[in-house]
Amino acid sequence: MRKADPEVERLAELLRTFIRAAGLSLRDLDEKLGLSPSYASRLLKGDLRLRHLLQVLQVLGVAPGAFFELAFPKAERQEADVRLVQEVRRAMGQAPPAPQTKRRRDNDLDRRIRNALRRLLREAGEPEPPEDEPEDEPENSQ
Repeated sequence: MRKADPEVERLAELLRTFIRAAGLSLRDLDEKLGLSPSYASRLLKGDLRLRHLLQVLQVLGVAPGAFFELAFPKAERQEADVRLVQEVRRAMGQAPPAPQTKRRRDNDLDRRIRNALRRLLREAGEPEPPEDEPEDEPENSQ
């Protein structure tokens, strides 16, 4: 087997990390996937097929979007990637998303964090904070 590209190796390493964290052996993974006994080993060495990667993520209970975001954080993406995505969206007839202001991004992030915390509190059986809690005003408005 030829050496995997750096991006594929990065995905395989992250996948190995998730599998170790889940406490699964290669044999366990092969059984859960219903694939040949040696396929999980090849998969973890970088012989990735998208449908099998998605199957493994499903077995692990990991959302594909979260997996790829961990593998390729936004901070590492190049401006060229943004332009490429915009070109693809245009070619598909999709309008590019409206640019967000810093305040809007912060508000979106705050909302997502609050929703995640509420979900965790629900799962832990703890009471949720009220929906209409006043937001803290920033100390320095500059």
